[in-house]
Amino acid sequence: MGRRHVRDPGGRWWTVTRRWARPAGEAPSRRFRRRAGASFGRLGGIADLGRLGGFLGQLAEIPVVGVVFVVLALAVLAAAAVGLVVLVILPLLLAVLELVVLLVVAGLAVGARLVRRHPSTVVAEADDGTVHRWPVVGWRAAGRYRDEVADLLAAGVVPPGASGPSGEAPGVAAPGAPA
Repeated sequence: MGRRHVRDPGGRWWTVTRRWARPAGEAPSRRFRRRAGASFGRLGGIADLGRLGGFLGQLAEIPVVGVVFVVLALAVLAAAAVGLVVLVILPLLLAVLELVVLLVVAGLAVGARLVRRHPSTVVAEADDGTVHRWPVVGWRAAGRYRDEVADLLAAGVVPPGASGPSGEAPGVAAPGAPA
């Protein structure tokens, strides 16, 4: 569906794909997992505070010291609750909010791209680093053209209209290249 791997008569392997958008930076799902995972990692340190209950319970049996330790235990539990909210629950809520905003923006981007008929790009990459690109309007048309390009490359023909290895138009030398 997404990629075609073909070998030309010269022995080079080509990977022909269609791309809807250029790759940019860290994937949103990876960023979400990284941020949410850091929040869950902090949960382990807060959960260890629960083991203090048995020790503080024994000290609470002493009359004068017991009142002081009960007050201190309540203060520690309150601090742990605040820490749980600040270090775990709040970052998780922010991560979910970021995900919701990302989905809304992605939906708007898809809608704008469909309305404006922004072209997809068919990309052919050889194992020696040679890259050719063709803009094609329409996702299905790009899939059909990807198959055509793969068939032509397997026959040893580079389809017309391809941009060259560095993205320049065919027949135009790159800046600084000998003419």
